[in-house]
Amino acid sequence: MKIDWTGKQRRERNAAAGAPDGPKRKRGCLGCLGIIVVIIVIAAIASAVGGGSNNDDEKKSGDKASSSSSSEAPKERVESELPPTEEPKSEKPAPDDPEAAMKKQVNKALKSSGAKEAKFSTYEPSDDSVWIKFQIRDALSKKGMVKGAQRDTAAILDAIREAGVPGSKILIEGDVNDAMAFNLAYSPDTINSQNWSSLEPAKVWDLRDSGGIMPEFTN
Repeated sequence: MKIDWTGKQRRERNAAAGAPDGPKRKRGCLGCLGIIVVIIVIAAIASAVGGGSNNDDEKKSGDKASSSSSSEAPKERVESELPPTEEPKSEKPAPDDPEAAMKKQVNKALKSSGAKEAKFSTYEPSDDSVWIKFQIRDALSKKGMVKGAQRDTAAILDAIREAGVPGSKILIEGDVNDAMAFNLAYSPDTINSQNWSSLEPAKVWDLRDSGGIMPEFTN
């Protein structure tokens, strides 16, 4: 007798005999499980690829940010180390010293009258008076020399009055060939009380506070 090994013929024979068809196999369980495993693997791969890409992007952006901050940090440090700039101050010219201004005015007045520049000194080291010596201009007569010296004295006094009296007393000495012809003292109040150039030449010497004139110069 030929043995039928096919499942179909066995089932048909069992059905005809009324016998049960053996244990039924559970179909599709292993297939579903395989599909699920494949899906999980694909998901894991996709997640790994996507995560790696995101990590790379984050790393690149982090490197870029750190590079940017590191490049800006030295600049900020250098700017902070620079000393603060100061606006240039406009320098105003210092005012002339009162005595220097007076000397300038006196020599200007003597020069305009044709006389030589005066020499300035203090009468005593502890005194604040100013001693002015000038050379009397030559003239055709002694009388002309005296009037010229009186006019130069008036010009000196007006120059001092305009510049401001720098001391407690002004001493004016007129010399002829380095020999003293007169030595006159004027206080600040006396100097400021007159317009000396408008006076008669002889009166300029008469209004002195003290001092004297050599007789041989006037006679």
